[in-house]
Amino acid sequence: MECAEVELIEEKTAYLPYEVYLQKHTGKNQTRTMLYEPVSGHAENLDKYPEIHSFFTTIRED
Repeated sequence: MECAEVELIEEKTAYLPYEVYLQKHTGKNQTRTMLYEPVSGHAENLDKYPEIHSFFTTIRED
């Protein structure tokens, strides 16, 4: 099987802001930290992003 060759033609930097917020579980006395990307409207548990989670945990401790 032959692999396709990929060539980088152009590279640009884009700033995609995100928000971090606490979300309560319905019917439970628990919260989870969520990562929200306003441009796409996508939200996911911050635990799925270890690098961002580590940074967020570090700044919260200061």
